[in-house]
Amino acid sequence: MSDDNQGTIHSASEGALIGLFPPPQPTQLLAAPSTSSELNTAHLRLIPIACFRLEDMLFQFDSSFVLPEVQAEMTSFSNLRKTDPRVMGAPLTIFGHADPSYLGNFDPGNSNTAGPGDDYNKNLSGRRAIAIYAALVRDPAYWNFLYSTPLGGDSWGATEIQIMLDALGQSGSSSFAGSSQGSSSSAQSSRAQDIANDSGQRQQLFLQYMNFLCGDVKLDKSADFLARGAGTDLKGDVQGCSRFNPVMLFSSEDEASFQQAWDNQDQPTLRGERDPRNSINRRVMILVFRKGSQVLPTKWPCPSYKAGVTDCKKRFWSNAQDRRSTHDSGAERKFELTHDTFACRFYQRLSNNSPCHPSGHILAIWLLDDDGQRLPIGTPYRLTMALQVRTGKLRHKGLIIEAALQLADQANLEWGVIQPTQPKANPIDRYLRARVLLDQPNHPFLSDNTAIPDPPQGLYPSRAMIVLDTDHSVVSDLTVIRIRLNNMGYPKLIEAASDIDIFQDDYDYLDQQLQQLELSLRDVHRDGTEMPLEPHTTPDPPPLKLGKDGLPVRQCGRE
Repeated sequence: MSDDNQGTIHSASEGALIGLFPPPQPTQLLAAPSTSSELNTAHLRLIPIACFRLEDMLFQFDSSFVLPEVQAEMTSFSNLRKTDPRVMGAPLTIFGHADPSYLGNFDPGNSNTAGPGDDYNKNLSGRRAIAIYAALVRDPAYWNFLYSTPLGGDSWGATEIQIMLDALGQSGSSSFAGSSQGSSSSAQSSRAQDIANDSGQRQQLFLQYMNFLCGDVKLDKSADFLARGAGTDLKGDVQGCSRFNPVMLFSSEDEASFQQAWDNQDQPTLRGERDPRNSINRRVMILVFRKGSQVLPTKWPCPSYKAGVTDCKKRFWSNAQDRRSTHDSGAERKFELTHDTFACRFYQRLSNNSPCHPSGHILAIWLLDDDGQRLPIGTPYRLTMALQVRTGKLRHKGLIIEAALQLADQANLEWGVIQPTQPKANPIDRYLRARVLLDQPNHPFLSDNTAIPDPPQGLYPSRAMIVLDTDHSVVSDLTVIRIRLNNMGYPKLIEAASDIDIFQDDYDYLDQQLQQLELSLRDVHRDGTEMPLEPHTTPDPPPLKLGKDGLPVRQCGRE
């Protein structure tokens, strides 16, 4: 949760942020005496009440193609629309945003990059916005347009078809209802190419993939959008903001370095550092307005997603070029701190106090089982840090990522049983198996073939208090070593060297000297490195000792 002036966070992940704006101040209306032929007119301004920010990672790079990971974010959006009466049935509009990069970065004095870069990013940001719109209203014709009219790197083809087939489990079928088992890679490639070349099959696949992505979130063009679908090219409902509203600008030193990398065609630096750091600027923002809000497309200042940048610039601040091209020495410029990186005053007015502007921190935690193996996708967890409580399921093997957090020194982490994305429990995960057997002897977790339902609420059999250690440059400091060993589940002994010995044995680092061992500990703690597995000679796990309370006795290191 953020402060009162910034609203509240409904849900946050590495892929999206959903928030509620702070309640608006009461509107003051001035009225004058009137006669039978004179009237006072009251007009309520547009006030957003909620926001839904979709991050760059949910799209192919430099593309409008929507990746399968957006499904989880749409589920969170659906939950908000179902549970919050202010948002339920409220109209929305969609803004696409690009980053400042184009043949280097934004340089208002360079006629070779300034104008063309604005135009290209206006189109790309609009294409991303229309891709989300099309999925929400289930209109595959818009996707077919994107497919048929490539733009630079935004070129849909057989690769995107294959991603959709894989997500739907249809890679190896001859019809759209089949299974992917037993399919050869050549047959999959041939099938994807056949669909890519057939507009009818493409649109059928597009519709099924849209249903997969959005689930029960299906919006009405004529009722659920701000302009009610009345505008030409959806003016008022969907727009691209080009690179006009960055939330972060590099420091002057980094900007110069990346510009030099462009001049030298240093692709590792451009693709491996500049583009990932710029991803914070590449987003699709959905703003939800008060119920009953509606705009006339002809009065809406933003051009349609297909139009050029001329009408955008009519709404710029007078110092717009400085706002989006000034780079401070030694530090990034961030909108959340300075509120002066947006070129468009209209968009800034709409999004002021938005909880969906980047704020807080992103926290990544590796989660390993008692055998040092990363826990499977779908494992439920609960993270408590000060007054912040986040619950979720692992979306990456062994990795928790939570965004928009106000960091504290410590966090309490709890995790539970496996989820439906895995067909059965890992037989070497003896602790979870024994714990579930104790509580629910007939739970499908113990079955080899039965799908696993969600666990009962509150079933988090494993828990740990972790200490946040963010400085990976520290290697040999004894306090930091103890923190890392504590976070990895080793007992707190008087001498940290005893824990180091156990760690050394667990990870087969027996030949390493202390200095190299401390470096290995840093790397394992940072990267979530798994322990090497010992071969299991029997298919059934060995019996686990139970304590007086009936719970498994947990031991540090391998049994």
